[in-house]
Amino acid sequence: NFYSYQKLLSSLKNSLVKNDEFIQLHDSELPIATDRGVTTFNINEETLAPVTKTVVSKITVSDDDTIKTYTYPFVKEQINLDHGRKSLVFYLGTNKSSSDLVEVRFRLWPYENEWTEWSANRLMKEYSKINGGSYEFQFQSRLNGGEIKENSRVVNIEKYWYQTNWKLVPIFLLIAFIFLMIRRIMQKINEASIKKEKTLHKEKMALKTLSLKNEQLLQYTEVISSKNEFLNKLKEGLSRMRNAEAKQWENKIAEEVNKEKQNFLFHKLFSEIHQDFINRLTEKHKNLTANDIRILSFIRINLGTREIANLMNISPKSVDITRYRLRKKLDLSHEDDLNKYVREI
Repeated sequence: NFYSYQKLLSSLKNSLVKNDEFIQLHDSELPIATDRGVTTFNINEETLAPVTKTVVSKITVSDDDTIKTYTYPFVKEQINLDHGRKSLVFYLGTNKSSSDLVEVRFRLWPYENEWTEWSANRLMKEYSKINGGSYEFQFQSRLNGGEIKENSRVVNIEKYWYQTNWKLVPIFLLIAFIFLMIRRIMQKINEASIKKEKTLHKEKMALKTLSLKNEQLLQYTEVISSKNEFLNKLKEGLSRMRNAEAKQWENKIAEEVNKEKQNFLFHKLFSEIHQDFINRLTEKHKNLTANDIRILSFIRINLGTREIANLMNISPKSVDITRYRLRKKLDLSHEDDLNKYVREI
């Protein structure tokens, strides 16, 4: 091996006897001549002293109430402290020759990740208000710029329950509660959505049914109106024939036109479709008769005077008179539109 005194023996460079500084090597020891006498350099230990070792010489622990000191040699491998935030001070010591150059660097793992810079003068490190946990004070040393040696000292600070895995219990319970609440809310939203869909489907089917019944009602009224109109014309023709058989058929036609069954079927169908209209009409105007409601029902589905006359088997003039009478019963003024009023009920 080759050793440079500029690095390993830098502490002696100003004291060496020039040109005669190194005496013969013997048993791994090299005597070195200095202006203050002879010293030895151990090849195996890379030191001027017989034994050189860097250790944690002292640890002081303090909190708001107490200060405690632990000194080398330590009784246990690890220092165990009660819970609470602690301030820690680590002191390093080295038994070395006064001529040796010892450099150190350190870190508190996992509190800090980076090592401090190498220093021969900084042999103390303080950490303030450290929370509970397990910490390893790691330090490295090198003697006269040689091999790096590493050592450590473990300090355990007891954790509060909320600093341990027990804190996961309330967190888990909270997460479980939130999950159940979200699930319940989503279930209610889903139920409401299904209910809404069912309601919309029901309303859609009801509207479809209403539309079909309205169409049936209009077709029914059109058929009855056309049939009655034809029968009335036929009856007029028979009345002009002036014989017994014609009179007999004339009476049969009149009986067919005036059949209550037709009116009954119409109003049964109308009441199924426009029951709300009939209820609101009778509630608002309690003086209306069954015949009045029948005429207003025809107006409701936009039947004209002639169609109403055919269905009721009366003259168009009688329809006009009835409309006039209804305006008074409904308390409508001359400017009010009867058709519009009935459709808006």
